[in-house]
Amino acid sequence: MSTTGIIAKDASNAGDYSTLSDIAFTADGKLVGVNSMLNQYSASQVDAGYKQGTLRIHKWNDFNSNPSLWASTQSSANFYRAVVGKSLTISGESKDCTIITTATTTGDSKGTRMLMLNVVDNTIASTVFTEKNIGAYGNFSEKKQGANLQLTVSPLADDKFVIDGELRLPQEFTPAKTSNNDSEMSPEFSENSSYAIGEGATGISFFKYAGRSLMVAPYVNGTSVGGLRLYDVTDGMSAAVPVATNSNFSYPASALPFMASGAKVDGEDLTLYMFTGNKLTKFTTKNVSQPVVKGITAYDLKYSPDDEGNCTFNFTANTQPLEASIVFYDPQNGKALDSVAVNAPKRRTEHRKNSIRKHSQGGR
Repeated sequence: MSTTGIIAKDASNAGDYSTLSDIAFTADGKLVGVNSMLNQYSASQVDAGYKQGTLRIHKWNDFNSNPSLWASTQSSANFYRAVVGKSLTISGESKDCTIITTATTTGDSKGTRMLMLNVVDNTIASTVFTEKNIGAYGNFSEKKQGANLQLTVSPLADDKFVIDGELRLPQEFTPAKTSNNDSEMSPEFSENSSYAIGEGATGISFFKYAGRSLMVAPYVNGTSVGGLRLYDVTDGMSAAVPVATNSNFSYPASALPFMASGAKVDGEDLTLYMFTGNKLTKFTTKNVSQPVVKGITAYDLKYSPDDEGNCTFNFTANTQPLEASIVFYDPQNGKALDSVAVNAPKRRTEHRKNSIRKHSQGGR
């Protein structure tokens, strides 16, 4: 991959930290990279040995082309001095999208804001910085999430993102749409104690498979990396469901190394990738026989009204599910109105149909 055209690191600027600190892809497959820099509120905040910083975002049209400068800003996200560009993610296609990166104050709180560049027709249309509360334990800070912050677009909505760091579990959030306002935080990722990733793990990624939203993540045990964990997060990060995989390995270390994960879907086959230090490990379902799981089907739904306006609903199932419910929908707009759980549902071979009694709700 060519880096021709990216401005070299300025040795005379102590705040020029990295020419390429993070990369991300747009929805239309364009590779984007960002530098890491100390930006100042104005020239009066530039200390000796430093220069006024400029965040630069470069874009590659394909892997065979040179990068071009796509966007730049000297914004410090309203901090006197802020380290910008340590993490990057993009929501949308390159022509019209939201670029989001971090801006962390050099002050004692180490509070972090999200710096968002809204691109319209390949031009920055507006710049927004989030967070009114910039204390150490506001929504974002190095003291709360850690110094190795990672941003990812949420698989559940284009205007939601996920933040992860070495001190906390991943958490989804909706950034404020206007400057100096706090982001809306969703519940933190909920992990099973027997299938945990650990707070020290970073490097999560999301992908779609069989109509579901999945999260793959490295998992750690102390200072060792133990492999990958896979979760179904379709119903939200706080309702994550473990997906059993044979993706364990041992990478002992005196301190947690760089780690990242990835996934590739090829038809029915799934390949998971684990990057640890300078080591790449691959796990795949290709040419590996998988256990057959019998699908559970409910059918033959019937109802019987009585003279008091109540209804008894009956249905049958091809096997005994762990749980079941009947969902009532509005016939006009298709929206779910209510649901009723079925206690101890039985399968048809036991010669017992499942039934519930639904009381009249007036107007439904």
